[in-house]
Amino acid sequence: MAIGTVSFIRKDGNLTPTSVGNDHISGLIFDLPVETNMPPSIKIGDVIQLFSVNEAIGLGITEFEQEKNNFFYGIPYFHISEFFRMKPDGSLYVMFADCSKNWNAIKTIQSVANGDIKQLGIWTPQNIWSTASSSEDDYSLNLVSDINTVAEELANEHRPLSVLLTGNASSADSTGAVKTIDLKKIPSCIGDFPRMTALLGQGRSDLLRQMQIANPKHSSIGCVGVALGCVAEAKVCESIAWVNQFNLTSKHMSDIEFGFGNIELNDTGDDFISMLQFEALSPAQIDEIEEKGYVFPIKYAGRANGTYFSKDRTYSDSDYRTIARNRTIDKSRRAIRNALLPYLNSPVLVNPKTGYLAEIEIKKYQNVVKNILSTMEGNSEISGYSVLVSSNQNILLTDTLKITYAIVPVGVTSKIIVEECIANRTCHFSVTCKFSNLSICGYAS
Repeated sequence: MAIGTVSFIRKDGNLTPTSVGNDHISGLIFDLPVETNMPPSIKIGDVIQLFSVNEAIGLGITEFEQEKNNFFYGIPYFHISEFFRMKPDGSLYVMFADCSKNWNAIKTIQSVANGDIKQLGIWTPQNIWSTASSSEDDYSLNLVSDINTVAEELANEHRPLSVLLTGNASSADSTGAVKTIDLKKIPSCIGDFPRMTALLGQGRSDLLRQMQIANPKHSSIGCVGVALGCVAEAKVCESIAWVNQFNLTSKHMSDIEFGFGNIELNDTGDDFISMLQFEALSPAQIDEIEEKGYVFPIKYAGRANGTYFSKDRTYSDSDYRTIARNRTIDKSRRAIRNALLPYLNSPVLVNPKTGYLAEIEIKKYQNVVKNILSTMEGNSEISGYSVLVSSNQNILLTDTLKITYAIVPVGVTSKIIVEECIANRTCHFSVTCKFSNLSICGYAS
């Protein structure tokens, strides 16, 4: 009899195409009218998991071509392909749903994914703004409150996610009669909605313009696919606006615009009357849009081959004002819950003299949480942490164990201020720069 052994057979296809871990697992909902002409293998309400653009093409989700029968004007293909451009080894759940009445599709897609989706993109033709009762007032903000409510419900069910929204910004008129956007009336989107990020803007290319014209509603194409891909690629502590890490440039993102302006078609019907280009805005106007809480593609002077996101902020001014901070706390929350679940309903020793929690139990539970947070700290996902299990707990009375932890997030250099000066010298002697404290010896100037 031959000697026992462990043998391996090398075959193609055994290398996983997906990233290690699950921080990258993403979802993308396309809000489509129920009467949409779907590919043969997909129907409204379906959730599919994709690992590549080719899988989408195989299902009939194809790129836009003029004078051809394109699946929803090529918009689903475009955003799926943009996601995989930024995250080639990604895992993407895609759902096509009619969300005109509610946003229950968010719960459905997260349920199908077993709660694994960490960031969710939404593309919708519904207007993100609506006209106010007075023509002089700012527009009102739509969609945000309802979507954030669903996201908070999922968080309370231990299935948290961050939502990136591309709504239709090409018109604020529900009837579609008014086809222009007044830049001065764009409302602030900052409120108590920390799980939401509002995306404005899109790439400027002939293909994207044709797609937007082909859609009878001329809905904004937006940038949700590329934004979602950046979030999936980023460590939980990283901003998608990190210049050195997330350059969005491609054949469709080398030039950028906001996706609105005057979307009346010109006399020949082959273009809009005007579309607001990024370069047409002054720095003050760009700052004003950013200060209202929106995230959009931008350019930096001196980096001609770069397109980047302005920030990674959410609809909040709280501690959870960025996507990165939400992802970080959500990751710690998920991991700590999973680590503590085996201890649920377990016996707990108490101090026989006081009836309070025994020291050995305090150390045990502290270590459970510390092990999670120390790993995150070692991965540079947090700057530090603290864990407290109070000894003053009468668990015999309450049957409840309280654990408190705090994390110190990783900071982001959203602004870098450099002070510069010219040292004033009148002869051969050493002078000290008041800013740098460096001694300089030079000739008179």
